[in-house]
Amino acid sequence: RLNLRPLSSPLSIPFSHGASYATAPRRRPHIELEIAARSPAGVLLGQPVRTTLLVDSGADTTMIDEVYAAFLGIILDQLPPIEVGGIGGKVIARRAVLMMDLCGRWVPVPVWFHPDMVPGLLGREVVFDNLIVAFAHKRNAFLATGV
Repeated sequence: RLNLRPLSSPLSIPFSHGASYATAPRRRPHIELEIAARSPAGVLLGQPVRTTLLVDSGADTTMIDEVYAAFLGIILDQLPPIEVGGIGGKVIARRAVLMMDLCGRWVPVPVWFHPDMVPGLLGREVVFDNLIVAFAHKRNAFLATGV
């Protein structure tokens, strides 16, 4: 049983960014983000990419299609394949840390690369640590602001 208590005073959060839900019949929150890869020395690899990801509050980690790796300057064969599990079962993926523009601030986010991940999934790890998010499901909107 969920035990919710009223707040002593209401919260007022000015959200700076928003995204719309996908069209019916499956209303799901999608957000457009810019991602980039950099070397350990901070040098930009490849080109930044703008992509749309499904905001998945049930996913631990972000997962995107491996086709983006080449554009980002990442050589997937240099990353070890690792078995990861999720709601759909276990898959082999490769992990890298990418930079993501989260509400105007570039943040290093761990990302798994896997084929056939269109749209990709925006998971909680690091992302939700850097954002305050709200799902306004009835209004078909996803709202976010940096912390």
